[in-house]
Amino acid sequence: MEFPTATRDAVIQIAAVIDHDLFSSNDSCSMHLFALGQIDVPLKQLDEFDPSECTVHCFQKETDLLRGFELFVQKINPDIISGWNSNGFDLPYLYQRSHHLMQVAPKYGRSAFAGDTKELKATQSNNPQKKGTWFIKANGRIFADMLDVWRKEHRERSYKLEEVASAHLGLSKAPVQYSQIRQLQETPEGRNKIGAYCLKDAWIVWKLGKTRKKWSNALEMSNVTFVPLEHLFSRGQQWRVYSLLTHYAYQSTPRIFLPSEPPESDSNFEGAVVIDPKPGFYKNCVSCVDFASLYPSVMMAWNMCYTTMRAQTNWEDLQLRTKLPNEACKRIIAFSGQTAALQKAIQPDARAWHRCGNAEFRRDKPGLLPQILNALLTNRKKAKQRMRLAKNDTEYDVLNGQQLALKLCANSLYGFTGTSMEVGMLPCPAIASSVTYMGRKLTNATKSMCEKHFKVDGVYGDTDSVFFHHEGVQGVEEASREAERIADFMNDRLPSPIKLEFEKVYKPYLLLAKKRYVGNKFDEGKGPPKIDAKGLEMVRRDNFPLLPRVMRATVHKLMDTDVQGALAVVSNAITNLRTCTQVEQDMLVISKELTKPADQYSAKPPHVMVASRIPHKIHERVKYLVVRGHGNVGDRARHPTEMHNCEIDFPWYVDQIQRPMRRLLHLCCTKQELEHCMNAGADREVIATINDCPIAQQLGASFDHNMVWKKRASQTEHRHAKKSRQMSLHAFLN
Repeated sequence: MEFPTATRDAVIQIAAVIDHDLFSSNDSCSMHLFALGQIDVPLKQLDEFDPSECTVHCFQKETDLLRGFELFVQKINPDIISGWNSNGFDLPYLYQRSHHLMQVAPKYGRSAFAGDTKELKATQSNNPQKKGTWFIKANGRIFADMLDVWRKEHRERSYKLEEVASAHLGLSKAPVQYSQIRQLQETPEGRNKIGAYCLKDAWIVWKLGKTRKKWSNALEMSNVTFVPLEHLFSRGQQWRVYSLLTHYAYQSTPRIFLPSEPPESDSNFEGAVVIDPKPGFYKNCVSCVDFASLYPSVMMAWNMCYTTMRAQTNWEDLQLRTKLPNEACKRIIAFSGQTAALQKAIQPDARAWHRCGNAEFRRDKPGLLPQILNALLTNRKKAKQRMRLAKNDTEYDVLNGQQLALKLCANSLYGFTGTSMEVGMLPCPAIASSVTYMGRKLTNATKSMCEKHFKVDGVYGDTDSVFFHHEGVQGVEEASREAERIADFMNDRLPSPIKLEFEKVYKPYLLLAKKRYVGNKFDEGKGPPKIDAKGLEMVRRDNFPLLPRVMRATVHKLMDTDVQGALAVVSNAITNLRTCTQVEQDMLVISKELTKPADQYSAKPPHVMVASRIPHKIHERVKYLVVRGHGNVGDRARHPTEMHNCEIDFPWYVDQIQRPMRRLLHLCCTKQELEHCMNAGADREVIATINDCPIAQQLGASFDHNMVWKKRASQTEHRHAKKSRQMSLHAFLN
């Protein structure tokens, strides 16, 4: 069925779910359906969702339906209008359809005074990078597309409504196919079915926002950052931090004026420390200690701010270092000018300045950024204390949204200073560089000091965490007590407000490489444990589903220290792929996000090759499988709808399974065991299926599981056969 266009296809139904109290824990809502053509009421239930309470509004003309919905919006007077891709499709479609039929825009806005327009405004972006993006606006309304909200805050394998609803709510869309809609529209019974389908979509979007506290969290973020609620859905995190900064700058005494544009600076600086890992399968306890709010605490401890950073060298610093006469120092400074080389060469008085890498910050005068951070973290601490005393779920949810907003803003200040000159609103790489420099010093010092004073081995460290292996310690409680002593030992030596905290214990712990590990995690040393994985394919979205499924099963066995069981899981998966048994096509589908129009990619990865044949929207995930044939993977990528007469390239998928499994298992077993596992099923290879090769069937070929197999010699037999065919130099000469 062809995708609808506003100049050709009618609007046949509009579903609306109204929540009159977004912040209440009550799950009640009112439901309305606007339909073209007569519908028998009530709406019939198609699955677990009951639409019978819906109020149905029927219209015989499409223009009456559009006007009726317009009047309905004016009557209920909502503050927020949301949907799933509503700003990308639904609202632009209504805008275009109204213009096409009635030559006017729909009036979904408020008119606060005479001459104020209620018309909806929908414009497309002129930016080639945002091709197809719509900007929706109407006076007095906030248009918050739940799909955009979800993309910013959640990492999903697919952002289709059905898959998001399944993952977060355990729900599915109503059992109606898009291709059936035109036929169903022809009868009252069919329109009833479409109504239940349409209404459930709107209800799912409302349920997602309600369940995940999107609206209460957004309101608290608005309150914390002094940003209008509308801007939270249309602008990024930098805008929130800039608003916060300008508010405190205006309130400070004396008032601070921010520059209209950022000063020129070098945006290159070294990032956070990653202590070189010591890979291994640690069956004894590994504890993790963590710096609480490391970067905000570093900025507060060393008073890092635009207002306290040393901007120039004065003659007093030169006189202090060289002991030259005052007049001579003044002449040198006047002659050489203020250069970065001079500032670096002449260090200031350490009693008055903090030295943090390549920048220095005043000790005496509190900076604006540390004041903001202190206010944010103090208010967050108060919010968390009030959460424990909350009288009902609504109060708890509001306070939780507040503390999350405060935490996000505090952690964003460092990133705000470290943005590039091209996109930053007020970048200052010197501050960001100093923050990471001091963070690296703290992490490395913690590792070396604790290894010296405790019987532990620092096996890994990443940004604000250090992992210690407790040799010979089997009990989680014993490891927890020692980790707490480590935290207390370091806190006695760290400047305020920096604080090291005992966070968790792993047993066992499999460390593969930087940012790649998995273990049974005991939070604060308490059970039951949960599997915590970082950087492994089992937690990434860009693989075919079979890979994370096999890896999760393998990891579960490893966490029970059942190495042989883990090898068996991988062997079975590889055998099934090689013999094409018990493998569903859906488990081999890969999906990747299209970040820009397909024709703007210089290189053409597989998902772009597919998108160039089958149109996809920007940020939509493109699905594909790899089939047998000539060329690279991109040439052999096919959308699931293109699989007719195509054969899946199972050997390619075997290779995709083998590589991550080798990385996962090589530290847990012998080389011989690993090779035996990787070669599972190599003695049989599928030639054809009974459906693909009727000639073989007529010739009497034996089909096992509806397939013909080719016997493949073992590697040893293959080497002997090859050697027997080779002629030695002596035999050749004679």
